[in-house]
Amino acid sequence: MRTGRNGTRRSLDGKGQADTGSGRKPEGYDDLFIFVPEARQVIRISEGTGDNLSWEDREKGYVDYIYYDQHNLGMDMPVAEGGQVLLEGMFRDLFRCTADCVPRVLDMAYGRDTIGYAILA
Repeated sequence: MRTGRNGTRRSLDGKGQADTGSGRKPEGYDDLFIFVPEARQVIRISEGTGDNLSWEDREKGYVDYIYYDQHNLGMDMPVAEGGQVLLEGMFRDLFRCTADCVPRVLDMAYGRDTIGYAILA
């Protein structure tokens, strides 16, 4: 794990794969919103656009990433944290849909992929 140029935490291709979520798993690659009750946070997860990889990342073999931001529950839903999970393969080659990458995001955001969550949209 390391801190990116914009202050976000970044994983070196986290491998968490536990499925601890509830709710209907949406198909496709649209942004995904999940609720993590234990942390009282909503996380927005999206496919990286590819424009935030440094040349060092590319030299190490990373070609894509998952972007996420964590919002604390509250009236204005402030951003608490955010980051990206670096990938050695293309997002759409590794995951059948955005929901499939949730364990990697949870591992990066909370240090474990077994934390409970609910898919919101």
